[in-house]
Amino acid sequence: MSYFSLMIDLDQKQVLIIGGQKTALRKAHQLKQFGADIHIISETICDQLRSYPYEIRSVKPSDICSRYDLIIAATNQREVNAWIAQMCKQERILVNVVDDPALCTFIFPAILKQDDVIVGIS
Repeated sequence: MSYFSLMIDLDQKQVLIIGGQKTALRKAHQLKQFGADIHIISETICDQLRSYPYEIRSVKPSDICSRYDLIIAATNQREVNAWIAQMCKQERILVNVVDDPALCTFIFPAILKQDDVIVGIS
């Protein structure tokens, strides 16, 4: 797989994170610092994620919709993450599946940010 480095304006972009544990928390904090509007759906959620809008429930097919600019699959269930990736690809929504780059349409680089300078390292 060959990825092209690209910077995206996330200000007020709608991001759905499906999953509610530490990995989801890291992604939420990372995206929020660039202005994304975060929404969480998860059957369980860690206390730190409760500062974001969230719903405690299973993901449904109707959740994978064009309302969202990006979707992050961060559940601890590989089958659910794969299903989310498949649905996102059908709907042409950018998707990141944590810990499974083969299912992603984009990946997160390591990011160094100082003032207005941002460096992404893959």
